[in-house]
Order: sequence, then C-alpha cells, then structure tokens
Amino acid sequence: MARTQGGGVEGARQRPTASTRRRRRVEGHDSHSVADTSISEAHISEQPGTLDSSPPSPPEQPSTSAPDDTTELFLGGPEDPSILKSFKNHVAVSIWAGEERGVLKCNSHGQRIPDWPLANQQRIYDIVVRSQLAPLIESTYRFVNPTVVSAFSERWQPETNTFHLPFGEMTLTLDDVATILKIPVAGSPVSVPHLTGNEAQNLLYRLLGVSVVEAAGQIAETRGPYVKLDWLRRTFMNVPNSAPDEEMYNASRAYLLFLLGCTLFVDKSGSMISISYLALLEDLSISGTYAWGAACLAYLYRQLGIASRRDVKGICGYLTLLEAWIYEHFPLTRSKHNLSYTDELPRANRWLPVREYDSLQSLRERLDDLIEDQVFCSHIIFCNLILLIIEILKHVQVIWTPYRRHRAQHPLHEIAFFSGCLKCGGVIEPYHPERVLRQFGHRQNIPPPPLSPIEAKRGRATTTYKVIYDFINDSWSRWDFHLLPAHRRGGLALVPWECSEDYLAWYHRITHRVIQNPTNRSGFDRGDHDRVTLADVRIMASLSPLRQVISGGSTQDVDAWRRACLQVYDILTIRTGSSSTGSHAYTVFREAPSSMVRTPTVVTSPPAVNINPPPTSSDPHHPAPSPPQETRKRTDRD
Repeated sequence: MARTQGGGVEGARQRPTASTRRRRRVEGHDSHSVADTSISEAHISEQPGTLDSSPPSPPEQPSTSAPDDTTELFLGGPEDPSILKSFKNHVAVSIWAGEERGVLKCNSHGQRIPDWPLANQQRIYDIVVRSQLAPLIESTYRFVNPTVVSAFSERWQPETNTFHLPFGEMTLTLDDVATILKIPVAGSPVSVPHLTGNEAQNLLYRLLGVSVVEAAGQIAETRGPYVKLDWLRRTFMNVPNSAPDEEMYNASRAYLLFLLGCTLFVDKSGSMISISYLALLEDLSISGTYAWGAACLAYLYRQLGIASRRDVKGICGYLTLLEAWIYEHFPLTRSKHNLSYTDELPRANRWLPVREYDSLQSLRERLDDLIEDQVFCSHIIFCNLILLIIEILKHVQVIWTPYRRHRAQHPLHEIAFFSGCLKCGGVIEPYHPERVLRQFGHRQNIPPPPLSPIEAKRGRATTTYKVIYDFINDSWSRWDFHLLPAHRRGGLALVPWECSEDYLAWYHRITHRVIQNPTNRSGFDRGDHDRVTLADVRIMASLSPLRQVISGGSTQDVDAWRRACLQVYDILTIRTGSSSTGSHAYTVFREAPSSMVRTPTVVTSPPAVNINPPPTSSDPHHPAPSPPQETRKRTDRD
C-alpha cells in the first residue's frame, strides 16, 4: 500500500512501465503516491451504501489492447484525436447527433449553511476563522443556476482539464480559487485515510465525543464511513459558548466537517460527508495549514470530467466556485451585482445568482457564437480595423483577466504557475497553467501534451470513469521548484486574446469547438444582437469623421480615432452598464502611445474555420485610468 506524507493509505501501488515513466512530466524524487482515483473510492464515494470493511482492491491492470474509449476519426469530432482520447464518450457527441441530455441535476448544499448559525457560538466561529475556511460561510450561493453550469460542463475536456471554447481553452486556476473564495491554495496536501467501518466509528468517538453506540448507528444508517450533515447540525448546534474546552473542540470539528460537506466536497449522496475528512481536523491548531483551495479544485476537476460523459445526468463539487468563475469571465451569463460588495470580500460575494438563464440550448448557441472570421495577433489593432474593433466591443464576450485592477486586495500568488498534480484524498488531477496563459495576461502558444495518467478509462457513465495519476508529494511541498518556467509563459500579451500565429490552426485540429450542430439550431431570439438600436446609430455617427482616414489607409491621425473610440466607450457604457467594455476601451484606445501605431499582423483563417478573439479584459501593459467624471457613476466595479 502506498502512503502519502500525511500517512493516509490511498490505494495500492502499481509499478509503472518504462514508457509510462518517460511520459511523466511531474518532477520529484521521493514521497510518490499513486492513487486509484476511481469515482467509487471509499472516502469520496458517489453512491455510498455499502459498509466497507476491507482494504481497497488494487487497480485493474491496463489492457494490452486498445481501450474501448479511445477516439478515432469521425465526422464532427477532432481531426487529430491524440489529445482528446476519450472524446467519443463525451456528451458533445450526443448533442451533435441531436440527442439532448438536458440540464444537469446540480448537487448543492449551500442552503443548509444558514441552518447552523454561529451567532451564539463565538468560540466555534473563532476556530473556523483560524482554519481559514470562514469565507465559505458567506460566499456560498444558496442555490445554483443549473443552466449555466450545464452549458459549461458540456465544454469540459478531462484530458486537459480545461473548457474548450471556440477561441481556445480556459479553466479554473489556483488564482481563480484564491480570488473567488479567499481560502488557502498553498499548504499541506489534503491526504485522508481510507477508513473501514470500525475505523470510522472510532474516529467519531475520539474526535466528536459521541458514544460508540451513536457512532455505530450513524455508520449503519449511512451504510458506509459517512455521517449525515443534518445529524452533525442537530447534535452540535446547541453546544453553549460556555461549554468546557473539550466539548467545544468536538463541536468545532463537527461544524468544520459540516461546512466542508456543504461546500468544497459536496458529493452525489445529497446529504452526507465522508468521515475521512475528520482526520484532518484532529489537531485544530493546524487546520489552517492545508491547501484547501487546491483540494477543492482537484475535486471539481474530477466532477467536471465525470459530468462531461454522455450518460451522466448530474454534477457535484463546489458549484459556487464554478458559477462565480463563469460570471467573472463571461458577461453574457451574468446575474445581478451585489451592491454591498467591497473589494476586500471574496469575489464570489460580488454576484447574486439567479435560478434560471433562458434555455440550455440558447446559452449553448451563444457560446458557440463566440467566433469571428479573422484572428488578429501580435499588435494593437489600429485605424484601418477600427470598425471591426468597435463591432467586437459592442459584444463584449470574455473577460480574460477580471482581477487585474484589483490585485491590491487579491494578489496573484506565484503558485498559480505550478505545473504538476493537485490532490484531494484519492482524487488526483493534473493542473496545466501553460494551456491558459491568456488568463494570466500572457500570450498563448501551443502547449505541450497534457500529463499522461498511469491508467485512464473515461467511459460513458460514472461507473466506467476511472483515472489514475501519479502524485509526488515532494513536488507539491516544494512547489516553488516546480513552477512553469518564464520562457514557457509566452510573454506579456499586447491584447488580452493574443496568441501565436500557429496556435489557432493547431487548436482547430485537436478539438471540437462548436457543441450545437448547425442543422439543429434552436432559432432562439438573440434580442439586441440582430436589432439596429439608437446606440448603433450613435456609434456610426461617432465613426463618421474617420471614414476619410480609413478609406485612405492612413494610420497617422491617432487623435481622431482615439476620440471616436472614447465616444463609443461612453455609448457602450450606457448601453451595457458594464465597465468591462469601458476599461478595455480606455486601456487599448486611450492609453496606447502613438509610437505603437503600426500595421497589425492579420492571420486569415480558412473559409470553414471561425474564430473569435474576444476583447474582454484590460490590456496587461497599461493600467486603466479612472473614467471621466460624467461616466464614473455608470461604471461597474470591473
């Protein structure tokens, strides 16, 4: 049995072959942990119900024949299947064929948190604060928007752990977790033991102070090493603030276990949490030293991978993190702003989610529409392309770096560039910042192949999803030695969507960028997208002085196009109410020095290929200045 530095037994060790060792790109020399990350593992079971009293079985030996989930070339799939090897079992294949899966069932327990208020248990709250998990109490959404979550789950590719969108890859990063949740992303890995029924019973007796009979009854009721969230609340929520220290410590562990089960580690049981996590809370003085955020991200990566399968109907994990990330980066999905939000709070508090977003198919098609006929890279786009830029700005679609102007309150931790694997108990998932460099304000190049698992079987259902990666504890504990090198970070981008000239052609070959088959379009009402409005008329009037400059191909009258763009900015601010458009307009059009005016590099895509360079976040080179006084009140916090 393999043991991690934390002492937890997490699966049987399987000796990799020489070819497997050569494929590994996670460096390190000691403290290896090979975990069977099947969805049926005991400590994070998706369908608890059988009392586990025996050690975990060793993983199945890899078959010498080609796995049955290997993707071959087929109509509508990737031209090059070397990256998305299990794509034929992806839900996108079913949707393309006209077989709708529908909206996912979203397992979320955020509504349970207010049922255990800590107003009269200040000592418990103080311990929660020291664990660095207190932000989760107020940040967790009480309900989830299943349409938004489902639309993005359809675009998740587990081989790369990224969303594959028409214009490239995006994902949740460690920077997103730290900023959205304000919980630690660096620290000790979350390693939990595999528990038998008797071991789980003993842990409840020692760390929660319940009787052996009560502990045995709870395990029998859950039919495994789990406890019900409601049982934790009923048993410990009335412990008085004046209780003896030992009783207060027991109640604090119970609340932290309850909070983890309602937030970071929600499973599909709908009402339970694994007792294994209780082992992390034995010494409450070190509960704040764990990389809770990294564990949450690994667990969410796994749940997104499972939800991407054709026959899976639900999703779990911390969906508040996913939903807030979507709101931050995709304005077309946004709900209402929380007017009481301040920059000192977690960014999740910035949004007031709504329960519904029109229909799943309409949102899917709007995401498919994030495309253009041309890709502009390498330089700021100037006069001869001004009309196209204004058209793009009219439909602000993706915010690549939403936290750029808020780094004083939400600093970028260098661990966001860690290259290796993240861990949540037996769930181990690769983390690839090199695939989403634009989210860090860098130019995107063709990334290297993703980390190869020791074993992978990504079938059509939860029961056939089994992935094993090698986790090296030393790599994580010494993460500063395993950062993405500077020469692989692409350099700072001049425009947020910048990529190398060969990136998009490569990306077209290896992925499936559009989910909805054009022959099955819904024909939903796109609203203002197809209507000529007063704002459109005003925009054209603002551009009128530039017609002679543009028709003559001149790039010298910088002041003329700059004034026009600032006028368009004002129009768009009134029209959209979003400062994401405004900050980008100010950054690119007002702050660009005259010395940078030059003819841009234009890469024209083949006729059948459509790509969109979303003009979303602010240019990383030039901090956006404060908007003029007359528009300041209309500007959002972006």
